[in-house]
Amino acid sequence: MKTISNKNIQIKSLAINFFVAIITVLYYSCDSSSDNANDVTDFNEITVNVMESEAPTTVLQFDTLRINPVISQSHELDETNLSYEWTLRTDERYINAPIDEEVVTISNERNLEYKVGLTTGDWKFVCRVTDENTGVTSVGHFFVAVQNQFTEGWLVLEESNGLGDLSIILPNGDIFNKVYSSINPSKPLEIPLRQLVVSNFPYGTDEITILSENSGVQLDYNELLNVSNLEELFWNAPSVLHPEYHVWQETSNGFIINGGKVHLQVRGGFPGDKKYGDPMAFPNDVGDNYSVAPFVATGDVYGVPYPAAIYDNQGQYFLYLSSGLSPLLKQFPPVSNGAPFDMNNVGLEMIYMETANEQNLINAVMKDESNVYYMLQVRLNATEPAQLYQLMSTAPEVVNSTTFKSSKTLQRMYYGVGDGIYLYDIPSGLIIGDKFTFPGGETITVMEIDDNDPNVMMVATWDGNEGHVYELNLSGTGEMTLGEQYDGFGQIVDMDYKD
Repeated sequence: MKTISNKNIQIKSLAINFFVAIITVLYYSCDSSSDNANDVTDFNEITVNVMESEAPTTVLQFDTLRINPVISQSHELDETNLSYEWTLRTDERYINAPIDEEVVTISNERNLEYKVGLTTGDWKFVCRVTDENTGVTSVGHFFVAVQNQFTEGWLVLEESNGLGDLSIILPNGDIFNKVYSSINPSKPLEIPLRQLVVSNFPYGTDEITILSENSGVQLDYNELLNVSNLEELFWNAPSVLHPEYHVWQETSNGFIINGGKVHLQVRGGFPGDKKYGDPMAFPNDVGDNYSVAPFVATGDVYGVPYPAAIYDNQGQYFLYLSSGLSPLLKQFPPVSNGAPFDMNNVGLEMIYMETANEQNLINAVMKDESNVYYMLQVRLNATEPAQLYQLMSTAPEVVNSTTFKSSKTLQRMYYGVGDGIYLYDIPSGLIIGDKFTFPGGETITVMEIDDNDPNVMMVATWDGNEGHVYELNLSGTGEMTLGEQYDGFGQIVDMDYKD
């Protein structure tokens, strides 16, 4: 907001008085001739009234604002002599400031039809109408409060025509494409894209983070504005930025895996900034000689033996994160008698890891050097965390799977292969029902389940030209039936629910 000094006000007052005096002299000079007087007073007067056209006081982001102003002329019957200019100004900058320093032209048509790709807040729209025969201009204006309609829905991270973007599917089924690029036209997302993370904290400030192959950004949760680059979230940014995975454990611990190294942010009641630290060191003098799989298993923050677990694909063993304001990575206790495997010596490569149908139960898909797949289960709230070591010999095509998703209601897991999805029952090691198949030529790229709606799975596919999102209804046994379908996306990399 600008301030004006008393000196400036005095100068402006003198200038106005001088201007009025000049106009007065010119007026009486012209009045000596009746012909000249008619030239001055008998001009085509234009009036512009926007409010009579029922301009709305509020509009939702990305809705189309349509205004047909009421325009009248004292001497003309049609509007062929008129030209139009619609301009946009922000409420804070332009309404209260003495002079409009910046004006954005949004249309030169008589009637305004404007897609509101604006941030929320109060905006001033101005309609300027000019008589091209005389140069006489009239102005009408109105104010609109732009409101956010993206408070809830499925955010879709996608690549299209060499660019990254973010779209949204609202709960009522409406789709808004290219939301990110519309709001942030000067800050394109780098590709290849990797991950979309929506925090949805139970309390505190929510966050949206987008990871790319060699960069990342954080968005304002409400506005979807690009507010910072990923490196700004570190005390000391990694010399090589290669983010692979990001997750929050409630509001206490944030993890970023960058180039196989674990970076941790701890939040608590202590004052000051909270950022990600340097790579965490492994115990037993391993230091930074490790390469973590791009997953973090999270359980309860407090009250359990092992709040979170990671897996080193280089050493092929698990580590857990101790609790507290200065947590460390630690080895699990020695294997107990009867345990199905040794947490400290697994000897397999991790393909996938995610929380199962219980908060502290973890599903992990692993493979050996011969490309044989195994299902492992870890329980973070048990004294002996190793729970299951199972050969997936009855899981067809699992070696070709690129997408996995654990059921949030059952001890079952979905895995996608090409254009179809299998339902794998973990206790029995069997496939339940028939393979669910999508239209020919479409390849599954993403599968997601929102914890607040565990009986629906959102599945993204790619047909080579267009991305599609399917809503699958999950029965009490986990079997899938087709629900809604949403089209018109790029190649979808990730999805997450914003609430």
